[in-house]
Amino acid sequence: MPAVHQIARCPWVSAGDPLMVDYHDREWGVPVHDDRTHFEFLVLEGAQAGLSWSIILRKRDGFRRAFSGFVPEKVARYTRPRIEKLVADPAIVRNRMKIEAAVKNARAFLTVQDEFGSFDRYCWTFVDGRPRVNRWKSMKDIPPRSPESDAFSKDLKRRGFSFVGSTIIYAHMQAVGMVNDHLVSCFRYRQLRRSPVMNIQGYKRRLLDIEKNLVARREEARDEARAEVSDSPGDVGDASVADEDESVAFSEGELDDTVLQQVEDALRRIENGTFGRCAVDGEPIELKRLDAMPWTPYCLKHQQLLEAAARPKTPTL
Repeated sequence: MPAVHQIARCPWVSAGDPLMVDYHDREWGVPVHDDRTHFEFLVLEGAQAGLSWSIILRKRDGFRRAFSGFVPEKVARYTRPRIEKLVADPAIVRNRMKIEAAVKNARAFLTVQDEFGSFDRYCWTFVDGRPRVNRWKSMKDIPPRSPESDAFSKDLKRRGFSFVGSTIIYAHMQAVGMVNDHLVSCFRYRQLRRSPVMNIQGYKRRLLDIEKNLVARREEARDEARAEVSDSPGDVGDASVADEDESVAFSEGELDDTVLQQVEDALRRIENGTFGRCAVDGEPIELKRLDAMPWTPYCLKHQQLLEAAARPKTPTL
């Protein structure tokens, strides 16, 4: 009888716990650049203090319902009656201090967003914008904290966050991919190390920025075309002449229109969940958690088009 191939995972993963296996294989250590996901893990890591992570994973859907899908703007508005309701909710960890801390942290989270533009931009500064890739060979090698988590924790406390001690924050950094603490023997260590993992929501923000710029450039081209028609000695009121000159202006920006079409298509695919595919255990699967899984673009020409759009236009003489 042929031997059954065993996938090498980190020892803390119990093969008999499908939630833990799925979390390890698809989320843990994957770089996160979506603020809602950052807030989710801050809430969950705080709730986990003194408990096992498997308990939190089993209650994760309950937390998601109780905390408004982890939208910090909503959680920040929770009133005392709402907090009392959460304290009585068996679907979550009913610890008053942890629940109150989550609401307090939501308000501090929004303040950080206002200051830095996003919580993601703020938190990644503690690792200089790139994941720290470690080379641990056994669980006993992995530290409970680091100089980076000490600095991150200290700054969060200064900004009014609670339940953000260095140990909790180091666990957060592991979860959101700020550090790669998979053991070198784990199959995920190599996957996360050898290929740059980009977050779909981060890519979506890039697409939205590019879409905004392209639309602005198109409007600018329209305005320039209209201005040229207005300044011409011909009949200013002749709509056909204006249309003709405007079409000339757009022929010069054909690349912009092509890129805009691709960007809008990509945004639609992100919204309906068909934007990318990724491989888990070597098998391609459809993305289910767009904000937390590694991915590959469904069409490589997106990157080529985006790079072309980012290049400055060649001035016409």
